Amino acid sequence: MKRRGLRPAAAVIIIMAVGTLALLGGGMWLKGQREAFEAFESGSPDAAAQKAAANLLSGELDGVYEETVSLNDMRVSKDVYENALRGILADVDPAGVSVTKTGEGGGVSQYQLFSGSELIGTFSLRKDADGSWKTGFPLYGHLSYVLEVPAGLQFEVNGAPVDESACLERNTPASNFFQVYGREFVPMVDVYEISGLLGEPEITANGEVYGFVKDPMSERLLVGRRVEDPEFEAYMIDCGERLAMYPAQDCGLGHVAEIALTSSDWYQKYATLQNYWFTGHNIMNFSEEKVLGAVRQSDDTVVAHVVFDYFADDGEVSRTWHCGYQLTFVEMDGQWLVAGTEICSELNPNQEAPE
Repeated sequence: MKRRGLRPAAAVIIIMAVGTLALLGGGMWLKGQREAFEAFESGSPDAAAQKAAANLLSGELDGVYEETVSLNDMRVSKDVYENALRGILADVDPAGVSVTKTGEGGGVSQYQLFSGSELIGTFSLRKDADGSWKTGFPLYGHLSYVLEVPAGLQFEVNGAPVDESACLERNTPASNFFQVYGREFVPMVDVYEISGLLGEPEITANGEVYGFVKDPMSERLLVGRRVEDPEFEAYMIDCGERLAMYPAQDCGLGHVAEIALTSSDWYQKYATLQNYWFTGHNIMNFSEEKVLGAVRQSDDTVVAHVVFDYFADDGEVSRTWHCGYQLTFVEMDGQWLVAGTEICSELNPNQEAPE
């Protein structure tokens, strides 16, 4: 019997069908390979590093601070950290950014982020048990601060416990009480030096945020519980204004003695001042009165920064003084008395900076 051949049209249909199946199969294979590759990449630190860099450059900082602190010993508050990081990344062109792996160990991979040939910073990645990646982009500053904290206080700086190796002195008199050293009410402090900060520290103890004022002479941060009492703040301002009024001939010495620890060194010197700071005048007033900060160094001692503007006019000449004081108080027999003073007009925001 003669074998019948395939018609040309049928042959073409079969070839096309085989080709289509081949293409479909190849496409499905490629798709599967791509998906498998992407799945592999999503689990690799290098791919996660690229994604982390892209997120940073896009300004997505949600959770970055928390993850960074969990991966690095970094003493910086969240606000300071995020502002600094935004400043670093502000002028970076994403098109010129590259990521280079520098090391791996202990489940953590280390990377460097470059803009062209310029190093932007280093960051690290750690894979958690749930398969997600944590990114740490640490920022370390060059600022150091010396802190005087109430003796024996266990405290944290920017959320991290302070290592005892940072302690310089223990149980020493607070430096702002130098005008009454030796008195039983002088608070004792521990002195610490904290380095590697980007800005002023946030200090906490037992879940409470502590305040500080910066001593204008020693530049130490005098740490204590915040004083937020409007009536007490008004009294502090009144004390500062009395100190300014006597040299300007606007009150007598007795007006100052009412609020002063008269046995203190500062008062003994103050009482000898010649009060000719300004000529006699009929017009005077205070404005811009503020307590910039006040903290309790102990139950019966407080240190505060007080500022105000003092205007006087004798009919021919007028002048405004931008006054600033650091006042140290001690409570005696139910009254707060000024135990120490430091004049510092630079505290006043209205004071013009020297050229």
